[in-house]
Amino acid sequence: MAATRQWGITPPVSTSFPTDKELALSEALVAELKEQKNFESTEDTNKRVAVLATFQRVTVEFVKHVGRLKGLPDSVLQNAGGKVFTFGSYRLGVFGPGEPSRRKSGASCPLCSHVLVQAPISTRLSLRPNT
Repeated sequence: MAATRQWGITPPVSTSFPTDKELALSEALVAELKEQKNFESTEDTNKRVAVLATFQRVTVEFVKHVGRLKGLPDSVLQNAGGKVFTFGSYRLGVFGPGEPSRRKSGASCPLCSHVLVQAPISTRLSLRPNT
């Protein structure tokens, strides 16, 4: 008999599929939440996605800029970059409209090793999107 793989420290509360009653209750809950306007609009979601895409672009440009200032060869700079990861309520999808942005999400940006947190202020860029 093969061992069942366990994710996390504790086993799941249940491994059974939801019953028809549970599915109906879930649908009723979603309908109630929609009626109370607890979901972010498509326009707001698209704006958030665009902001995160800009943040990703600026992160990569910043890493390459620091690399150029340090005299790294173009072959290294072509592969240099960073990655924006979201976490918190935004990542979990458990936020509603009108909440302050500071409560909706956080972001972490692991960068290439040549970029130090202590990089001088002179390496900072003005990379605002063209508006």
